Amino acid sequence: MRHKQYETALNNINTCSIRITFLIFIAVAVISSICVSFAITYKNKDTIAEIKKQEEAVTAGHATEIRRTFRQASEDTLHLAENKNLIEYLNGGDNGAKDDFADELIRFASVKNDFYKLRYIDETGKEKLRVNRQFEKPYSVTDFYLQTKFDRYFFKETINTRQGVLYTSPIDLNVENGVIDVPLKPTIRFCVNLFNGKGMEKGIFAANFSLDRLFERITKASKISHGKPVILNGDGYWLLGSGENEWGFMLDERKSMRFPDEFSHEWQEITKTQDGQTETANGLFTFKTIHIINNVDSSLKTKNNDIVIYVIQRVDPQTLHSFRKNRAFDSALLTVLVILLSALPAWLISEQYAKIKLMKNVKTIGEGFDIGTELPGKMSFFDNLRETVENASKSGTSCGLILIELSNWQNIMQQQGIEITDRILGSAADAAVGFENKNCFVGYTCGNSIGIIVKNIESKQILTELASNILNEISSEMKSEYSDIDTEFSSGTCIYPEEAYRFTDMFSFAVKNMSDSQKNIQKR
Repeated sequence: MRHKQYETALNNINTCSIRITFLIFIAVAVISSICVSFAITYKNKDTIAEIKKQEEAVTAGHATEIRRTFRQASEDTLHLAENKNLIEYLNGGDNGAKDDFADELIRFASVKNDFYKLRYIDETGKEKLRVNRQFEKPYSVTDFYLQTKFDRYFFKETINTRQGVLYTSPIDLNVENGVIDVPLKPTIRFCVNLFNGKGMEKGIFAANFSLDRLFERITKASKISHGKPVILNGDGYWLLGSGENEWGFMLDERKSMRFPDEFSHEWQEITKTQDGQTETANGLFTFKTIHIINNVDSSLKTKNNDIVIYVIQRVDPQTLHSFRKNRAFDSALLTVLVILLSALPAWLISEQYAKIKLMKNVKTIGEGFDIGTELPGKMSFFDNLRETVENASKSGTSCGLILIELSNWQNIMQQQGIEITDRILGSAADAAVGFENKNCFVGYTCGNSIGIIVKNIESKQILTELASNILNEISSEMKSEYSDIDTEFSSGTCIYPEEAYRFTDMFSFAVKNMSDSQKNIQKR
């Protein structure tokens, strides 16, 4: 049975703390909502600006990667065209020089994986040497499989250039024996016109450079942004970014598939502005124009300065709309969350108030109480024990102390928390009430035990039997209330004046006499 005065004080304080909680909650919620509203308004203004800034950075990265790749490929081609074994062969050397050059090309292609075809074509357009890459392994093609390329545009363009001029082809697809390779292989060719020591034209050196890995790097880099990459040639044909619409200028069935036909307004803006960003009903377009040849070292003599490609990052309108919508939803959710979280400080403040108020009320009641177990506290218990011993001494009677200890309280506290531990002790005290009469007093003694003061006890045996009966009653109570928690209780007794002559010694004797056979109350 819990102390009625404690319950009355607690009920009064709870009513007051509820009012305080409500007032604090309203104040904190209003202030928090205003702050969140300002923060969200400021954040929403920057939402699209953040996307635009990110798309600009990604597009610039694509352009830098393309320029770097083409520059390096151009320099590698010029270096190969000046190979000493090739020069020796052009000046009338035997096939040994040609074979040595082929070996060097194989070693080069083993390191530079994007070069998948390296060849020397004589002035008549016939291949005299070709190194191919197949299954990631470069090899020299036998004479039987060498082809004639006099009718290919890159041969015609290069053979008419001056000595030392680098020719760079438009980006297209690889063609073998007049047929486009399948799977499609995006290709750019770097070619150099060759002359012997007498200044006689001896053909060209041509290097086919695969763009597959470059396009893969660009696609992968775009994954950090909200947009997708698009690469167009100067005529607006898709090179990357449209799947089945790509390479329309080489595939008859895709001849009509051009970026300007689908995005005419955006195409006009891109070709007019060259570098920039525009948002339309079709999404956000960030673009840069690359002049391929102009990015080779200025010391190089080059041809076809009009070759351009357009690098674009497109964020579709659905993504933009979804982003705005999600941002609005997140903002609303955050506002609600902040308001709900405002209840926490309000509750903490009112809880602290309730504890302070409770302690004041307990003092005015005149007795100390343990808040956790809601039992008379340690001070009240020992005051009562002192008074009981003094009365027994005056009347020549005996009194007893029964100490009930929750033996495994540390395990329960670690697993369930101190509040559950206190509640179990409180329930144990309730169970002891069944034997309580005007001669008994139940109270809290320390962290894991309660005490029962028994007045006018006749003998030690009766006190021990009473302790055993109380343990049995506690066992029944535990099975009923805490079936999911394993509890262990033990008891110890002390009788005055048979065992202790002072009330200060009774607690120590009860602990010393505590039974070694603990009462195990297990719930499954």
